[in-house]
Amino acid sequence: MKHKYLLLKIFLILFPLFFISSCNKVVHKKSQMIFDFEEPGKLNGLVWQCKVDYKLNMLHATQGLYCLEVDFYPSSQPEFKSSAFNDLFHDWRSFKWLCLDIFNPGSNPIRLFYCIDDHSHNFPWIDKANGSILLHHGINHVKINLLRLKSPGSQKKLDLSYIASIGFFLKNSKNKVVLFFDNIHITR
Repeated sequence: MKHKYLLLKIFLILFPLFFISSCNKVVHKKSQMIFDFEEPGKLNGLVWQCKVDYKLNMLHATQGLYCLEVDFYPSSQPEFKSSAFNDLFHDWRSFKWLCLDIFNPGSNPIRLFYCIDDHSHNFPWIDKANGSILLHHGINHVKINLLRLKSPGSQKKLDLSYIASIGFFLKNSKNKVVLFFDNIHITR
């Protein structure tokens, strides 16, 4: 009987200490949502530009109810750009991949370019990390390795401590192109 009380006392003393120490641990998320397009108010984080139109759509959502339909109109460089991330979540150092789903309803492949700016500045695109993605008909699950991105000009690596904006654009578009974006997130 004495052993039961002794064990109970030890448990009552040690359990709160274990609980308190576990609360102090830093939790590292495996992923962080950037845009899921579920809240219309979040569209205010998009940069509204000429030759591009945005609207929420339910047809090709891959996560949740909505995706973002982006209409790229003919021009030299129509661009879909975001400068305000999920409640100003700019520090991407704990993550390796930028992932997103893009649905191409067209029958022909489309070359989509991206540009990631690691600081709030007006440097030319050549000083920003950029690349391209070939989008085939249907859903494209895109995964971009953030650790390998470099600017084409200075060859500097992307500074993941502060991501200011990300943009997707076409070059010399002769026809209207419609793409559907969803589930834009970063992951380990």
